[in-house]
Amino acid sequence: MSYSKLLELVERGQKGDYPWIPLGQPKIGRHVGIGKRLYHLVGGDPGTGKTAFVDQNYVLNAYDWYINDKPEEDETKLKIIYFSMERSKENKLAKWAALKLWEEEGIILDVPTVLGWGTAKRKLTDFEKRKLKEYEDFFDGKMLKDVHILDGATNPTGVYKQLVDWGLRNGNEYRRDEHGNVYRKDRQKYLNNQECWEKIRESDLPNDVEVKRYESVYKPDDEKLVTLVVLDHMGVVNHESGLGDKGTLDKMSKYFQACRDYYGYCFVAINQFNRNNANIMRRVNTDMSPEKQDFKGSGNMYEDADVVLALFNPYEFGISHYLQYKVKDLVNDEGYNRFRSVTILKNTYGIDNAAFGLQFIGECGYYNELPKASDMTSQMYDEIVYPNGIAN
Repeated sequence: MSYSKLLELVERGQKGDYPWIPLGQPKIGRHVGIGKRLYHLVGGDPGTGKTAFVDQNYVLNAYDWYINDKPEEDETKLKIIYFSMERSKENKLAKWAALKLWEEEGIILDVPTVLGWGTAKRKLTDFEKRKLKEYEDFFDGKMLKDVHILDGATNPTGVYKQLVDWGLRNGNEYRRDEHGNVYRKDRQKYLNNQECWEKIRESDLPNDVEVKRYESVYKPDDEKLVTLVVLDHMGVVNHESGLGDKGTLDKMSKYFQACRDYYGYCFVAINQFNRNNANIMRRVNTDMSPEKQDFKGSGNMYEDADVVLALFNPYEFGISHYLQYKVKDLVNDEGYNRFRSVTILKNTYGIDNAAFGLQFIGECGYYNELPKASDMTSQMYDEIVYPNGIAN
């Protein structure tokens, strides 16, 4: 890219012409958001609510902004490709419907209750069944036309092929050989594993596309389209042939990095911490706050990512005060822990090492930023612990 191209991007940005989608959490959103050519990594211990955090902030909040809150003059478009490696599409939608029910009606339901499993807390009321039925228009009529959920585990190459396919559905790839000839990639031939580069005339090259010798260039059909790719989660990606855990994770991360830079996608990868006994003994005299080395299997994901967020449940480690919040006072009589924190461990284009307290309603996967710990009153603690006003 020439410096003149950079100046064009600066000018577009000053006019508000750069596609940007907020997360819906004001404090975190001052530093982190959804934009083109960004790779986010979200980690945490088991049970911290990593998937719930990503689903609410990167998917549901982002989509709600897109269809309801986007300024009229903003031409940003949003499409989401969601690789759900562990959970079926139906279970994923059940959790999202439960979240909507809480946000719109103040009713807390978990997935077993929504689906009537044997562990359901109770039967659904007629009102709840009616509301769930009404959400069909939202999900089938709107959201699932822009959010594509692909359930079931696959390997890095399988994910990569899907991403290339999406790129070719929404743009064109060009390259120039050592003799100066120009080629365009044919999508169908690529999908059929055939020779897919077809020679074209120089005049068929778009005016705003510059392709140098030995170079490949991607041109999207719509520069305002933000393609968000979510993978839940890295630890259950199928092994690539001939590679173990680390090699598979490294390859998946490198594919993300390559597609970020080439196609302009925004990635969100979820990964589980690996806190072994050595970690705990090494830090027994400090604290268990998330660190870079907690990311499981491979440090390459951390290095490849632009933004790294870490969720933390201090109550799990017997910590009574964290970020000056009284952690034990945020657990109700049934043992439901309503506190989590999120730390920006890495932020290539902004501040890092910033941590925020969050209310967490695990049944429906809801997060909400807490006031400053110094501003918290006893009544606020009670309202966070019993968000629907019911002391169980």
